[in-house]
Amino acid sequence: KSGIKGTLDMTLVWDLLYFAKTAFLLASGLTCLAISIPVALTRNEWDGQCILYGKVSWINDTTIQIQSYGGSSSCNFVISISVIYMFYAVVLAVSFVALFIFRKHRDSWIARGLIGYLFINGFWAVLLFIAACIVSVGFNDWCSGYNNVPTTSDQRYSCSYLDAEKVHYFLDKSQPHRTVDTVFYSHLSSAETASWIVFISSLILCAISVLRWRKVGGEDEQDALERAPIVVPTAEAV
Repeated sequence: KSGIKGTLDMTLVWDLLYFAKTAFLLASGLTCLAISIPVALTRNEWDGQCILYGKVSWINDTTIQIQSYGGSSSCNFVISISVIYMFYAVVLAVSFVALFIFRKHRDSWIARGLIGYLFINGFWAVLLFIAACIVSVGFNDWCSGYNNVPTTSDQRYSCSYLDAEKVHYFLDKSQPHRTVDTVFYSHLSSAETASWIVFISSLILCAISVLRWRKVGGEDEQDALERAPIVVPTAEAV
């Protein structure tokens, strides 16, 4: 009875991990919307320009010169990775739910594709880490120009304060300045937070996959030992 109880307890534990993995997949997939949408909105506010890794400097108390915009590849990479991962995570979560419903075949399917799934999760973790670094470092580069102001009032001209303020921007002195109505700080802050949440979720998924892989490997070794023929030494062998 104790052996049966222990088996049932372990089965419950692995079912809970299975549900946790499915929940993490679905949550991280939906969280990707908080990455792609804000980055896309920010780029739209700046006439299609990507401000990640852009450079700005103050001319006076109300005018900022845009020295350079960031490369469009930075925003494109972040948006593409988040959108593709969103579809991947949601489809995979739905597949896990279907496998749980038809749990008679679940373990065999998991055992067959576990190694590949583990490598895919690791691959996605690397891509999501790169995307999170692009958002964080690029956002910090853009905001660093706002903090270098020609006044003593750092709080007034911080990046967060200028989020919804009417500030004059121009690319060069030969062109008239224009006012940009933007909330880039709120957008990119949420994108930065969401990108790191999705990355951490991918690491948790990798950890759960490793635990599952170790369990399946241990069960295979146990089955092999149980199927191995028992050799009884004879008197001649002795």
